[in-house]
Amino acid sequence: MFRVKELRPGPAWRSWLRHLCLPAIFHMLGRFKLLMELFLMDKGIADLVNFAKSAAQTEKYATPADRLVKGQPMQHNTLHYAVDDKFFAGEWGAEVGCWRVKYTEHEYFHILSGKSIIRDTQGNEVELNPGDKFCVPAGFEGEWEVLEPTRKIYVIFEEPSR
Repeated sequence: MFRVKELRPGPAWRSWLRHLCLPAIFHMLGRFKLLMELFLMDKGIADLVNFAKSAAQTEKYATPADRLVKGQPMQHNTLHYAVDDKFFAGEWGAEVGCWRVKYTEHEYFHILSGKSIIRDTQGNEVELNPGDKFCVPAGFEGEWEVLEPTRKIYVIFEEPSR
């Protein structure tokens, strides 16, 4: 335990400051900033995002060739909402085909139309139909096969890389 006289400028004081005080101060400042963001957010009706009235542009793209299993399906994505490259919400769709998937993000989705199958690397599968709602955890690997052109609403959380 440090005594008051040991806290005068010198090696012990600098060591105490560097190893105990500074990390605690930075930790408290980080918590303070988070609390300020949570409690002082000034958002209103104008900040809500209505997908049906969103001005977001739809991006159309071919499924990457290195992931293709069957067909050459086109996909489309409309990103309606994003926060800090960590949280995303939008609409996605694809034509008939099959490709490999590797989720680095957590995703919730709601199938709007069409029919698809999501399959894990062991061959277990689940059919996706209109009205189905699923969560896919980060780390899931397998295939996404579209049997009938499919559309979904998605919400994604991407954990920061370490």
